[in-house]
Amino acid sequence: MQSSNQRCSICLKRKTLTDEHIFPRGLSVPGTRQIRELIPKIDPDKRYRRPTRLSQNGLKLKTTCAKCNNDLLGMRYDPALKRLYDEVSLFVRNAHMVPGRFFRIDNIELNKAARAIVGHMLAADTTPNARAPKTRAMRRFFFDPAYSMPDEYSILVWLYPSREQAIIRDIFVADDFGNGSSETLWISAYKTFPLAFAIAQRKTRKEWPYKGMLDISNFLTNSIDDTFNITFPWRDIPHQMWPEAPRSNGAILMGEGQRLLTKPHKPNNTYQH
Repeated sequence: MQSSNQRCSICLKRKTLTDEHIFPRGLSVPGTRQIRELIPKIDPDKRYRRPTRLSQNGLKLKTTCAKCNNDLLGMRYDPALKRLYDEVSLFVRNAHMVPGRFFRIDNIELNKAARAIVGHMLAADTTPNARAPKTRAMRRFFFDPAYSMPDEYSILVWLYPSREQAIIRDIFVADDFGNGSSETLWISAYKTFPLAFAIAQRKTRKEWPYKGMLDISNFLTNSIDDTFNITFPWRDIPHQMWPEAPRSNGAILMGEGQRLLTKPHKPNNTYQH
């Protein structure tokens, strides 16, 4: 389906918009999914809407033009992301057969995979923000293969062995992050089995709340085709609901931004007696 003369959430140009799979079909198991907003009752305009809806082909939003959706995401960046997901999924599904506490994925085009994540995060904005510095940095990172995210942002990745998906845009997490001093950091997250990613404001200290989080920011290069080896830990997997649910000693603050969760739909079967 297409929508005419609206602004593309990635390039900001007014074009005919197409359906964008926020979680590409190659990254998730086919089937009907139940989609809900994180906290629908906070926004008075959404309070009386149905809390959930069903989608046969996953979460789709009409937010991107054909060039951004098909040429840049679909053909240029998503294949690298899909390979990373496929390789990690193989290990996670066969964890009982893998010795040791770590496993390594070799020759990943991490520069492309990171841009795919950023592209899908931008596509989740139904009302694109052209002025926010963090969104401008994400947009430039997506379009310019030689551009590096500014030092004030981190790109995180961790294992996410859950069948639920989440796209969490623009929340502020208040926590001590395990170092005894409270901080409030901006975070946007993208989570679908078996990995989660986040773009976050860089912390003043090195620790993140979970040891299993890998900060890949410093490993990205300005050569888009460079490949990397990534080592993931089996233990210290972050909590399934981080960052959208605060820890016991933390809080989250939310303003504008898309925050959607999905999970496989299990129909209620009725049987004749």
